[in-house]
Amino acid sequence: MTASSVRHNISITGWAFVILALMFVLMFASAWDDTLTFDEIAHIPAGYSYLTRADMRLNPEHPPLLKDWAALPLLAAGLKFPADNPGWKDDVNGQWTFGYGFIYFAGNNPDVIRHLARIPMMVLTVGLGALLFWWTRRRYGQVAAFTALVLFALSPNFIAHGRYVTTDVGASFGFLVAIIAFIRFLEEPTSKRRLVLAGFAYGFAQLLKFSAFLLGPLFVALTVLYIVLESDAGFWSMVRRYLGALIAIFAIGYAFVWAVYVFHTAGYPPARQAHDMAAELYNYAGGPSSPAFAVCNPALVGLKRFARCPAEIGIWMADKPVLRALAHYLKGVLMVFQRSAGGNTTYFWGQVSAAGWRSYFPAIYVLKETLPALILAFLALAYALARSIRSMTREAHCFKRSLRWLREHPAETAMSAFVAFYWLTSIRSNLNIGFRHILPTLPFIYILTARQIALWLKPVIQSGGQMPWRTLANFAKGYGTVLRKSVLLGVFMLWQAVNTFAIFPSYLAHFNELAGGPASGYKWAVDSNLDWGQDLKRLGDWLEVNNIPKIKLDYFGGGVPEYYLGDRYEKLRCDDKACAAPTSGWVAVSATLLQGGRGMAAAGYDKRTDYYRWLERYEPPVAKIGYSIFVYRIQ
Repeated sequence: MTASSVRHNISITGWAFVILALMFVLMFASAWDDTLTFDEIAHIPAGYSYLTRADMRLNPEHPPLLKDWAALPLLAAGLKFPADNPGWKDDVNGQWTFGYGFIYFAGNNPDVIRHLARIPMMVLTVGLGALLFWWTRRRYGQVAAFTALVLFALSPNFIAHGRYVTTDVGASFGFLVAIIAFIRFLEEPTSKRRLVLAGFAYGFAQLLKFSAFLLGPLFVALTVLYIVLESDAGFWSMVRRYLGALIAIFAIGYAFVWAVYVFHTAGYPPARQAHDMAAELYNYAGGPSSPAFAVCNPALVGLKRFARCPAEIGIWMADKPVLRALAHYLKGVLMVFQRSAGGNTTYFWGQVSAAGWRSYFPAIYVLKETLPALILAFLALAYALARSIRSMTREAHCFKRSLRWLREHPAETAMSAFVAFYWLTSIRSNLNIGFRHILPTLPFIYILTARQIALWLKPVIQSGGQMPWRTLANFAKGYGTVLRKSVLLGVFMLWQAVNTFAIFPSYLAHFNELAGGPASGYKWAVDSNLDWGQDLKRLGDWLEVNNIPKIKLDYFGGGVPEYYLGDRYEKLRCDDKACAAPTSGWVAVSATLLQGGRGMAAAGYDKRTDYYRWLERYEPPVAKIGYSIFVYRIQ
């Protein structure tokens, strides 16, 4: 490596550091006045209880590591632990009762808690960006790495969710770590070091979010593919090499999971764990009379019965000293299956439903991804397809060439397969509550997009057998084309940056130009796409500035209105059963609740959805607080 190339690498690394530092500053500054979001009420107190009590009775539907990580700074904050709170002492998974009690009513400072707990999540998000940059540069070079990093670090969606104590950005980190490690194993399956690292990376991903169970079938499919592709080296020898290694990877991963759960159940009384396990899992997907339990044939006994009913396996394991840690892990996985199958009542594109829409994630991706990133992704896909078609027309055996490409490009194969598989499972899920659920696919989309952009920018210069003047002309033409392409790419990168700076600090509410921007986002989707309760403190500031003594509020989120609004707050009671509509005064409604009470009921949804249509007489609202709380003057 020459001295100039070393200086160039240092320069690129320096710029990457600047961009990641800017991302951290934007996250920190924009989150400062964000009230706790809905899920943070459960996650932060749960993490604190894990570290201080080694007891994972709260929030078992999410693995522990991210909550542990967020709670680390709280250990030095001198917080009071309300052990007599009913959510801790009596309830089964009383995460909400305990969460509100711990944060707002135990004598702790809610603002100190939210500031401290969010900092580790921002560090993790920056770490995800650094890993993305390192991997992309290693595989595809400086241009691709820098492009992918800008798309990630200046993404309003990653800035939005990277600030909060939730699991989606952490899941993105886990998927990227695990798939990188598995790709490196595929490239050198005889390396014991890579095998062990792939195993730990697989287990690490399982400990960040339960959706990482998708890695299991993905790794099996990729392993079978590579056995077939490498069959010319001896089919059965490849079967022994790959499948044996794959079993070892899973064994190492789940041994790691078991060890972490051993700590998190060490302080959980076995009798209490068994009681909670039975209470939770006998409600799994609707209880013993549901289709999920229909396979538990009472005529079967012993192992045959257990093999047909995972819920009963968990209940049986719950009080076994060695097995109860894995029982608690299994409990969380089953709860995720239940949630995914059961869905969640939400608003989308004028409708309200609990069953979900197959169009939800494709539409949300098109509306919430930044327009420059969206255009670049589709152009990159078109360019890749065009190159493939040109290559196939030049070769007689295009099928054989395709197989050879798959064998020679394990990274692109694995990343593309993951994106396709994850999107397929997401589209089929009934849980349609946010763009955040497909965040784990975006780093891979950015990497694959950046790879094609780097290939597109590469100059094509013909010189062999040509006259010197023609060679010089081709040289100038090739680099002139690169210059024009580079300017165009720079315009897209600038567009990405402008979008990001323009919406500060309301990153959660980002919708792109196709949706009409953040001001029109509520027309398309709400919940964690736009309104997660983050603007309650800003509403209090607005009331004070405008000297408004009293307001009726219907709030969705993790804040407590009395804490931030004081005596100005009065509860507005509107739902599908009744609505006490005021005849005068000030009214504020969170966008999630507002749209749930104004949308049309989707087919099969049998509850009222018209209870907030009376507010249409007072449109437009006097103010929108951070795009998520609508304020009206009733007179």
